[in-house]
Amino acid sequence: LSDASCYSHCFPVIMNVIWDRLQRCKAYRWRHGHKGLALLEHLLRFGSDRVYFHASHPSNVAIVESLFAYTNKESHVAETMVKNALKVQILLKNVFNLRRARQYASVHDVM
Repeated sequence: LSDASCYSHCFPVIMNVIWDRLQRCKAYRWRHGHKGLALLEHLLRFGSDRVYFHASHPSNVAIVESLFAYTNKESHVAETMVKNALKVQILLKNVFNLRRARQYASVHDVM
């Protein structure tokens, strides 16, 4: 999927699905948000540079930040969502962390 983010015809579809899932992760759809955050983190680390430029748009950053207030009856679900949102936010807010994570991934071929 990270290779597909380099193609111009696949990129908008991938990103639209991710943002749609993150916006609609309420109550029983918490898995959508969890998987969307995991995929976004993976694409930030391994995908094309366009993923970062698209994800760093203020409206998209606001979607990720809204997940910090995520609540669920099961406390471990809410903790996991907040941890994943924090990982993504760290990569989005600090370009140096992102660059370091991408270099590490390319050198160690981590997938």
